[in-house]
Amino acid sequence: MRYHPLENVPLPGILGEIEAVSGRDIALQIAARHGGTAKLFPAINSLDGGHQGFAWLVDLVGLDEARRLAKGLGLPSSAMSFDIPLCETERRAERYREIIRLSGLGQPVPTIARKVGLHQRSVRRLLSRARQEGRL
Repeated sequence: MRYHPLENVPLPGILGEIEAVSGRDIALQIAARHGGTAKLFPAINSLDGGHQGFAWLVDLVGLDEARRLAKGLGLPSSAMSFDIPLCETERRAERYREIIRLSGLGQPVPTIARKVGLHQRSVRRLLSRARQEGRL
């Protein structure tokens, strides 16, 4: 995978806190699955007796990581609801990386445009920028 400047953009809101505790991949998994919604996050000891009410988190990251995240977020006595950001900046960066990857595989612009959900003109513009930046 090639570097893109947006990869180092801080994640917004609670996703930045999740990234600090559990890493960017987990934060982005949560954003991809639950962005634009409010989710209940467990307090430090909420997962000790099971994961009733937090199945969404346990199913996504596993019980051990959910416990680590609960501890890292440090919600002392009760669960708390957070709005999960949509994280559009990271989605754009991922789409840009995918355009570059598909182009490197020899895919034609119309095919790339369909796969990433952009107009052909936008794909050509992004590929031109990638060439200028030495990414292709």
